[in-house]
Amino acid sequence: MNKNHITVKMKHLIKKTVVASFLTLFFVGCNKSDDSDSPKEESAKIFSLQAGNYTGLWNSTTPSATFTNLPISASIVETSSGNFDGEFFISGNFVSCCNSGANDGTISFSIDENDLSSFRWDDIIPNCTGTFTGNGKLTNENAFNVSFTGTDCDGSHTGTIRLSKI
Repeated sequence: MNKNHITVKMKHLIKKTVVASFLTLFFVGCNKSDDSDSPKEESAKIFSLQAGNYTGLWNSTTPSATFTNLPISASIVETSSGNFDGEFFISGNFVSCCNSGANDGTISFSIDENDLSSFRWDDIIPNCTGTFTGNGKLTNENAFNVSFTGTDCDGSHTGTIRLSKI
């Protein structure tokens, strides 16, 4: 083979490579669909919360005390669509912790899709009453987390509550 023949073959190979690359890019670009033609991304699952008995944990800190994995429980009823009330207990077994009477206070909150809002616990523990408010999320069917703040005899709390239906 002479030098001219190799040069012609190289030019022909380069030409084929360029054409193949161009066609590949062209067809890939043509097959790309815009947002209006593509299937919509499946939205996140919306969980539901049902009335019933829930147990979980309380964690909070104050300037003078830390509460870590304190057992809690609540009996929750749905008062109207998406609105809940209930009895709250600082125990894991639906019994008042501190001679508060039938419970350690009442809770209320609202649910919109997976968002929990307007959480409120009115604490009636003798010599340690307080109010705690916050917001949270449903984490799966019949379970939720709340981030809260509030004040009682231990001072200003910042913390979390996790409750799951039993």
